Amino acid sequence: MLCVHHAFRTADVHEVLPPLLSPVVVLVMSVLHAFDGPAGQRPAGRLVRVPRGRAALGTALSAWELRRLRTRYGATLRRALGRRSR
Repeated sequence: MLCVHHAFRTADVHEVLPPLLSPVVVLVMSVLHAFDGPAGQRPAGRLVRVPRGRAALGTALSAWELRRLRTRYGATLRRALGRRSR
């Protein structure tokens, strides 16, 4: 998630953007890893579970970060889009 924040500098656009883009990056990397094939000798079960776990963990961390930004700083997706809260 730090690559989205620092390398792509998405936090300069809005604070909510890195946690929104991180699950997409993690899912794409997991799909690429699934089609790339194993890097070594591993059991078949690990080849399926590890990419799924990585994607689930990346999504969970992004959801936690969005919640933290909302509760601590009041940064929401509506404010990022320039819409008013009702």
